Amino acid sequence: MVKRIIIVPDVHGRLFWNNITDRITESDLVIFLGDYVDPYPHENISKEEAIKNFRNIIEFRKKHDNCILLLGNHCLGYVFPEVCQCRRDLAHYAEIANLYYNNDDLFQIVYKHQYNDKTYIFSHAGIHNELLQHYNIDVDNINELFHDKDRNLREYLSEVSFYRGGYGSYGSCVWADIREFLAKEEVQNNTYQIVGHTMIERPYIGENMACLDCKKCFTLNLDTNTIEEL
Repeated sequence: MVKRIIIVPDVHGRLFWNNITDRITESDLVIFLGDYVDPYPHENISKEEAIKNFRNIIEFRKKHDNCILLLGNHCLGYVFPEVCQCRRDLAHYAEIANLYYNNDDLFQIVYKHQYNDKTYIFSHAGIHNELLQHYNIDVDNINELFHDKDRNLREYLSEVSFYRGGYGSYGSCVWADIREFLAKEEVQNNTYQIVGHTMIERPYIGENMACLDCKKCFTLNLDTNTIEEL
């Protein structure tokens, strides 16, 4: 039984995720929250280095069945171009798109983990129930819809709120901003969301959700329900 979940927030070519390679055990679950390429220019990571790092993550996943790779908005820019046209590596677009296409079965949009009476939902940016209901989508079938390349799911994933320069009331689970949840935090009994996407200096760990996009790995202890830096 899984007792600890290791969480790797947005990578964007960074190497901090390597910290987990000599710390993972068979009873751990590792979850990457997405956004593997498209490095930030000011961080001096070349696009080629980011792609090599992404290939290493894919190989790590292939060797570890206890690893989950989620997709973020920067991932969908290569899978569903109409969903995300933000910063993309156009010079290596075909190479990156093929990495996603050829390893489609390794990726998913959301991951739900049940432990005792608590449900943990992992996604890149967070799930608004009202938006799911608007598109008649359930969190339990999002991954199936993704692998079927469902048109309705693509429309849902394209939703962006004004916090990210869009016009929607909420952003989708790859576009939502942590400020949307702080403005109107959705309370669900015994449900806890864990996300990345909104880059912050220190992790936000609230009563109903955590945002961990801090360029560091974290651990979730399921017995104590605590999140700490790895």
